[in-house]
Amino acid sequence: MSQPALKPQTHSAEVRPFLRGQPKSVADVHVVTTNAPKKSALESIAAAKSLFSHEHKRNKLKLVYCSLAEEQRRMLCFCAGLKQQHVSMSFDDFTQEEAAQIATGLKMMAGVVTRFENMAGPVSHLKPASFYR
Repeated sequence: MSQPALKPQTHSAEVRPFLRGQPKSVADVHVVTTNAPKKSALESIAAAKSLFSHEHKRNKLKLVYCSLAEEQRRMLCFCAGLKQQHVSMSFDDFTQEEAAQIATGLKMMAGVVTRFENMAGPVSHLKPASFYR
């Protein structure tokens, strides 16, 4: 029997797709850092400072508020002392006073949760039967 002639294999550089999630190896990190656009020091500093700006924090709060279910918004607005009409309002439509009331309501809710957790453990582990007589 004759064997087929072996063809020499050519090796080419592996091109990896854009990484998602955490890198799996040092080679993955190298691919990302080599292909990453380079920024000047001033651009990097400006980008870092923007993460601590008032507007950045407000946008994060807006994202959370907008993602709340109606029942959660209602509960928050109640704790904040706002009216029923505020439940359906857009975050951008709140006045500064109403936004301050929401912050106060969140602190009040956090205080209640903290008291329960200090005495009974994480509220996520509480069962309705724990409240029965």
